[in-house]
Amino acid sequence: MEKLFIVAGRTQAGKTAVIGLLQSLCAVLRIPLIVVTKGVAESIDLHKKLLEYTRGTEMEREHVQVATNKADGHGRMVKDMLIERCFEGGKHGGCLVIADSIPQACKAMKYLEEYQRCGPGGAGRRKFMLLIDESDAMRRTQSKTQAFERTLQRLESLGPCLTTMISGELSY
Repeated sequence: MEKLFIVAGRTQAGKTAVIGLLQSLCAVLRIPLIVVTKGVAESIDLHKKLLEYTRGTEMEREHVQVATNKADGHGRMVKDMLIERCFEGGKHGGCLVIADSIPQACKAMKYLEEYQRCGPGGAGRRKFMLLIDESDAMRRTQSKTQAFERTLQRLESLGPCLTTMISGELSY
């Protein structure tokens, strides 16, 4: 049975603090957290905020990454290496922030599937958490026919131990 946690609040109500809390929890549990948010610029901004939440916690700043290279100018190979560090199994709980784009979601799934494959007991045994920020904007059609909606469903099908949806509007 899917475990779903919904956080709703008005604009500037402190929803990002909930993401910071889950990031810290994942660090303690030593499992990765994937955060999906609306837009590349927003993913960069959220990444900066989450870096601030690492102060004084188990989470190392280097294990909090944003998928886009527009934030830091790293080339593809360096960025892939940094993202891979988010999923270093069992050593820490990394956090990867991705925008609502198919390439970024596919990149996250690639590293997540590798993380799960390398776990004890074989494929799909390792835990991770999924957080969908601005979740009301991710579900645009009832039939889930848009390409990113289908990609998000694929990400969710990888079996997070907890999915958290954060929204400024409750439309569920």
